[in-house]
Amino acid sequence: MRYILIDRITAYESGKMLKAIKNVTFSDGVGRPHGANWMPFPAAFVMESMAQAAGLLVAMTIDYKAQPVLAKVQQMRVYGRAKPGDRLDVFAGLEDIQEAGARLYVKSSRSGVPIAEATVFLSLLSFEDLGMEKASKHRRMLRSVVANLAPEWFCEVQKVPVATL
Repeated sequence: MRYILIDRITAYESGKMLKAIKNVTFSDGVGRPHGANWMPFPAAFVMESMAQAAGLLVAMTIDYKAQPVLAKVQQMRVYGRAKPGDRLDVFAGLEDIQEAGARLYVKSSRSGVPIAEATVFLSLLSFEDLGMEKASKHRRMLRSVVANLAPEWFCEVQKVPVATL
């Protein structure tokens, strides 16, 4: 992935759903000036964040045995724009999964207000054809992406007392 457009995984149920957040910032560097004060986050990047959430859900569900790749977007609806400062709540729900691919419903919202939704189809490119060493490397890479997006799932979280003022 050139851009990782998911900042944090907030919920996951294997084979069912994944919830994540994307904080839209000026440093995303993908918007163009629009109006006097803000740059919209392009709808294509909202779609990409939803597709990445779908890919992470599938990769985690199949224990990282294949690389999910966006194959098709069907019936995408865009209801609004996102801009720097917005927090997008991204949802991916698994509808069907087979050896060759998966179908998922994805949506993105801001403060409970829908931004976009679609049905996406992902192809699954097996790592087995790459040989044992490359397959292992790709699995580790996918796992590290997930570990960075949900670190509390992979290490013990240390609680630090908050000093009272």
